[in-house]
Amino acid sequence: MIPFAKCRSRARQFRHAHSGATAIEFAILVPPLIFASLFAIDLGNTYMIASSLDGASAALTEEIRSGEAATLTQGNFCTRLGLAYCDAERLGVNVAPLTVQGAPPPPAPGSFAINLPTGGGATIATLVYRVSKVAPGLERDDLILRAGGFTSAQ
Repeated sequence: MIPFAKCRSRARQFRHAHSGATAIEFAILVPPLIFASLFAIDLGNTYMIASSLDGASAALTEEIRSGEAATLTQGNFCTRLGLAYCDAERLGVNVAPLTVQGAPPPPAPGSFAINLPTGGGATIATLVYRVSKVAPGLERDDLILRAGGFTSAQ
């Protein structure tokens, strides 16, 4: 009779025990929360870089319009145009005259070319920036952000 009573009391204790529930809830809920927070960081970082790239594109077209773009180099490009994130291997710049064939192809990340038209004319400035991803599962392909401007140099 004593072993049966012990088994019954142990069964009651097991039925009312909740010590492992928290660990299981934690194991189920934390991975999606970590992924969501990393995704939010990626999204914010991408938006910030895209906004900075748009501002640099506007500043570049203004420098082309004013005639100061000829002094731009890869070394002083980011500081003069206020580009927040500037990594020469990730940033591509292409300034070229607009021709009858259309716009020049977008630059590859890491390239820098400023070819201003002689005697004025329409100019297209294209900036690209390769953004790395932090969130797991998104690192397969880097995202390439593009910004551009169109101006008529004098």
